[in-house]
Amino acid sequence: MPTFRRPKIREHDILLYGGLLACVLLLAFVGGQGEPYAFALFFAMAAEGLNLPLACLFFLLSGVLTLNAEKMIVYGCQALFLFVAFFIFRRLGGKNRLLAALFAPVAMVFFVLLFPLEPYQIFAGIPVLWQKIVIAAALFLLSLFFRAALSVILFKLTKCRLSREELLCVALFLCTVATGLYKCFGPLVYFAAALFAVLFCIATMKNAGAVVFALLCALPPALTEFSLSPLALYAIYAGMGLFFYPSGKFPCVLAVAFAFLAVQFCGGLYGADAATIAFTLLSCGVPCVLFLCVPAAALKAAEKKLVFYRENHLNRIAVNRNRAAIGERLFALSNVFRRIENTFDALSGDESGGEENARKHIREQIETRLCASCRNAEKCRALGMGGALDMLVAVGCAKGKAGLVDLPAVLSSNCVNAGGVLFCLNGQLGEYRKYMLEAENARSGRQLMSSQAQGVSELLKHIALEQSQPLSVFDEKERALYAALAKKGVICSEILVYGEEENVSVTLTVFGRCENAKIVKAAEEVLGMPMMTGEKLVLAKDKFCYVLRKKPRFDAAFGVAAMKKKGEAESGDTHSVIRIDEKRFLAALSDGMGSGPAARRISESALSLLESFYRAGMPGDTVLSTVNKLLTFNREESFACIDLAAVDLDSGRADIVKIGSPLGFIFSEGTIRVLEGEGLPLGMLDELHPTTLSVQLGENDILVFLSDGVTDAFGSSSDLFDYLKTLSPLNPQALADDILHTALRRTDGLARDDMTTLAVRIFTAA
Repeated sequence: MPTFRRPKIREHDILLYGGLLACVLLLAFVGGQGEPYAFALFFAMAAEGLNLPLACLFFLLSGVLTLNAEKMIVYGCQALFLFVAFFIFRRLGGKNRLLAALFAPVAMVFFVLLFPLEPYQIFAGIPVLWQKIVIAAALFLLSLFFRAALSVILFKLTKCRLSREELLCVALFLCTVATGLYKCFGPLVYFAAALFAVLFCIATMKNAGAVVFALLCALPPALTEFSLSPLALYAIYAGMGLFFYPSGKFPCVLAVAFAFLAVQFCGGLYGADAATIAFTLLSCGVPCVLFLCVPAAALKAAEKKLVFYRENHLNRIAVNRNRAAIGERLFALSNVFRRIENTFDALSGDESGGEENARKHIREQIETRLCASCRNAEKCRALGMGGALDMLVAVGCAKGKAGLVDLPAVLSSNCVNAGGVLFCLNGQLGEYRKYMLEAENARSGRQLMSSQAQGVSELLKHIALEQSQPLSVFDEKERALYAALAKKGVICSEILVYGEEENVSVTLTVFGRCENAKIVKAAEEVLGMPMMTGEKLVLAKDKFCYVLRKKPRFDAAFGVAAMKKKGEAESGDTHSVIRIDEKRFLAALSDGMGSGPAARRISESALSLLESFYRAGMPGDTVLSTVNKLLTFNREESFACIDLAAVDLDSGRADIVKIGSPLGFIFSEGTIRVLEGEGLPLGMLDELHPTTLSVQLGENDILVFLSDGVTDAFGSSSDLFDYLKTLSPLNPQALADDILHTALRRTDGLARDDMTTLAVRIFTAA
């Protein structure tokens, strides 16, 4: 036996069928003579697969409201026909939508033949039968619209963006139901319900769509009363509420209430009786109070639901998916470099037994080449000469070369070929030194590659974690920025706000040429932080893409003064000031040991390596150890003293590294802080021990780096410090020039070494 679809006892379904029942009953009041306007919704419910018995019951209840037996018979015939037709249709699969649409005009035959319609005076002269045919045709068309509207409400509303046709169908459905509400309960009750709906729409949409919704609500009274005044009044109420809502719910409600009171005053309400005045004022006061009582969380939830389907989220989702995919690839690459690091470490192995094996090999070579053919070999073995030979080999390995004074007594007094032993030993020691040098170079190379692999692995892992984080959603800020730009006359089609909560970035697309300052100012007002233009891309002749980023708290000015050593073509001192990114910069001074082209080559190489590694984001420890190791590979002595500062312009924090360099200084609010390093120059030893400092720079602080040519000119650090205390610097270039000129005066204008002064001043960004 076939069974009917049972309604599921769920909150969602209870609300759905309760709302549909209310709509069906209200549609019974749309017509002036109880025409079955509810038939359109009944047909839509049956066609969309909702519970068929409940749909029939709802339609029959609407017929009962006519209080006319003949009309109720028509309702019953239509309900019975649609019930049987859709029951069979569903049993057969229910796939042909065109066939289902034909059920409606067939059911309208009962209306045309049986419904007791009184002729409408507005259609005087037209026979009643033709009037019923026209109404039946209108009901058929209304059924098709209602079916489309119900499909949208059930499956698409608040889930995706609606097309214009779908919005039109939903609007027609709501307008028809609202007309029944207006005719059933009267103008005052309808106005109260409509005003609450308009206020709720203002709070959730926050744009001109609320005015459009208000005009839709004004259509039932306008069509019923054949007047355009409701359209104007509803638009005024919505406009006033929308204008004052950014200030809060209460100002919005107050503005709407004042507008209502003004309209009623002009309409002469206050000359009517007390009951009319009271009920009219309540029609505005009750919805306003109810709106104020709606929790902010409920409004926020409705707003997010509305924004979700109103906005296009595909781009953001695509970006997040791409970021996640890139993060996974980078993390995989990070693991590759980690495996490379482990491989180099494993290849290095335990080299502690290398020297012992070398001694054993040298002794074996001596015994093979000399002792094996010696006539006294048996005698030497009997005297235990092997131990003496081991002692001689150990001394030779330690000194690098062995002589007659190094021969053990037992060996010098009994060996008949002591000179041959020394000659063979020294030959083996020469090969041993060459082997050890190659082995050491190989070991250093493996360590260098291992440290580089570790640095690259850490860098890739950091980027992978950063890229894997999805973009944060800032819907409210995006809408607020859109409104702020509109007020400034900037036409913006797309806005994306992303990043960390306190450090967001903005990408937006604007039309037409506009002042960059307007866009930045609007972003600062909405986000509450200083912003700057990071990029400006030309998309078309009149279409541009702006990328805004947070402006750092500080900016920097630089000054450099230099003098090469007298008689040299080039200075061995080099300096660099580069921006690592929008928030960080690197200031460095490199002093190559000596003067001239060779020293400059060393200095420039060290500095360019440091710049490249820091710009790539490599860890500081890896950068310094790598550059040091590369300099030690040079066959010549390649030393460089380095002063380096990586400064964060947002926080003012400066990470300072000093490698074999002289004193540095920080001028800060009338005081001078001394920066002192204790390490040896870069490239002098395999293991690097730099001096690292972390200092906090404030507004107008000046960081000063000096090469040894400048500090040596002052004779002592005390003299240099006493001189600096007499200065009150503001301009970093003037300070650098002053220090260099003073140093030259102390050496009678003769540069005895390369001299360089680098000054960096930190100040609050404008």
